[in-house]
Amino acid sequence: MDSLTLQEILSQPETWKKVVQRAAQEKWELRPAGSPPGPLLFVGCGTSYYLAQSAAAGYTRISKCSSQALPSSEAFLLASAAAVSSAKLLAVAISRSGTTTETVWAASHLRRNLQVPVVAVTSGADSALAHESDWRIIIPEAQEKSVVMTRSFTSQLLALYLAAAAAARDRALIDQLAALPEHAARLLNDAAPMARAVGADASLDHLVFLGQGIFYGAANEAMLKTKEMSLSFSEAYHTLEYRHGPMSIAGAGTLITFLISDAGREQELRVLADMKKLGARTLVLCDVADEQIRRHADHLLALGVGLPEEARLLLSMPLLQLLAYHRAVGKNLNPDAPRHLSQVVTL
Repeated sequence: MDSLTLQEILSQPETWKKVVQRAAQEKWELRPAGSPPGPLLFVGCGTSYYLAQSAAAGYTRISKCSSQALPSSEAFLLASAAAVSSAKLLAVAISRSGTTTETVWAASHLRRNLQVPVVAVTSGADSALAHESDWRIIIPEAQEKSVVMTRSFTSQLLALYLAAAAAARDRALIDQLAALPEHAARLLNDAAPMARAVGADASLDHLVFLGQGIFYGAANEAMLKTKEMSLSFSEAYHTLEYRHGPMSIAGAGTLITFLISDAGREQELRVLADMKKLGARTLVLCDVADEQIRRHADHLLALGVGLPEEARLLLSMPLLQLLAYHRAVGKNLNPDAPRHLSQVVTL
């Protein structure tokens, strides 16, 4: 196992254990003492933006308080158009390295021009972002050597969910999140044969990822990992939105991955059935599979954990990353050296 990317994908269960321990030791909270009481704004670029989407959706579910996610560039270029108000707002800026230029610029603009305090979430304790913030959640265990973000995505998201649960005094959720490493190790082992088989399927030329609610950010991130590692034509949509135009290009070479939510399950399964009628192939990632899912899924990953959506999202991501990795290997590409990309985008 020489690939750095594969090593980091498979390292996630052990990394999560360290994140859980650090969260308990450092008592992270997404509402630090002295922070304003208003909505949260999560910002990031690329994978960190999709992480921000997942974090905002999870924070709103956990805290029952409003939040939103924006690309970092929107936060400093188009703050007024994006309805960014300084009134009692708290920003959370996310960057693996802490040196992503646009995220550092966003943090600086929010703090200096709009008087919005910033929580930095990064692996870089001495980074520019850490210095351009009022509070910090530093996760050194999430740092990576590979270009594409895998364990850093899940580790930072786990840290944010733990911090949100701590702020909400939700001990049950903290305990459920703390149990994830054991589940993740089992699921990675169980999913490996399917990931290899799908990755080696040369007849697939179009990969689509569908999710809504808390799973929309995960669908976007799965799309991005597939593009980065395997240079494949991949897309992501809110599940029911796929009917509104995008399904026009679905066909025999299309694999549509469904991330099944709790509230949207009934309607999402209708889309699943519709896509099978169009001739697309399907992969379903859910907690428990019923007869309808088994009838319409060409590939099935049933987590079987009985945990909240935040936990299931985290457990789903390593499996989707593994799928992207094997897709790259199946195309004789090196996932450690994605075309045109570097580990950090600095301007």
